[in-house]
Amino acid sequence: MFEKKMVNGVEVITLSNAYGTAEVATLGAHVLSWTPVKEKPVLWMSKKSYFEPGKPIRGGIPVCWPWFGGAKKPSHGFFRIETWNFGGVYELAGGATMLILTLDKAELADFPFHAQMSVTMGKSLEVALTFENKGDQPVEVSGALHTYFAASDITNVRISGLDGSSFEDRRVSATQVTGHVQDGEIAVDAEVDRLYPCTTADVVYSDLGTGRSILVEKLGSYSTVVWNPWIEKAKAMPDYGDEEFHQMICIEAANAGEDTRIAYPGITHTLAQKITVL
Repeated sequence: MFEKKMVNGVEVITLSNAYGTAEVATLGAHVLSWTPVKEKPVLWMSKKSYFEPGKPIRGGIPVCWPWFGGAKKPSHGFFRIETWNFGGVYELAGGATMLILTLDKAELADFPFHAQMSVTMGKSLEVALTFENKGDQPVEVSGALHTYFAASDITNVRISGLDGSSFEDRRVSATQVTGHVQDGEIAVDAEVDRLYPCTTADVVYSDLGTGRSILVEKLGSYSTVVWNPWIEKAKAMPDYGDEEFHQMICIEAANAGEDTRIAYPGITHTLAQKITVL
């Protein structure tokens, strides 16, 4: 079943079934929360997030497209600040529920496009962004499913599955960007802004404080981003509490860096992430 409501001028769709509940805003096709039955919330949301039309939401799963990063404005693209069209809610075999949202606004980009966001809640949460270049020229695009996971405390976070993978250190303070190799699990004791290129690996996020482990799988992505702003960057963000870096970690399925894509006319591409509590 599903229910619609308005929150500060933003439409929120609540999905519920035997597996749990999820909330999705039509603003940005943004997954706000997912709480499996007998579990604490899996996703994190900032208490200081903007929650109004035309502004991005901080937390949950922001959708970054047609560019990833802040080199162009709006930062991380316009998908996350546009209101998407309701495409229906469907009950699937096995009891899962799927929500479809769509966006077609050629005036926003340099080319006409069609985008669809599907959010499927069953035993796992599956989020899939599919887009098509409806024009007649190839276009370079990048993006990410910028997923914020809840943490008991950032010092309890451990991420496995990327051992031996190279990564780019994208912190402003980094003295060396490339040439790094992940050694063992990822633990966080300072600002982390890493792009792991050339990887399709599944990762497991473990929280030593709660004893919970989460499997994060992806599709249509050869790059993974891991991010936590830490102290100084947290203080610099107006929609993010000064101490909230303790409660979250981002693990993102991306098409970024070397994984930037060429969207050829008439060809669709799907970037997807599947999240399962183990």
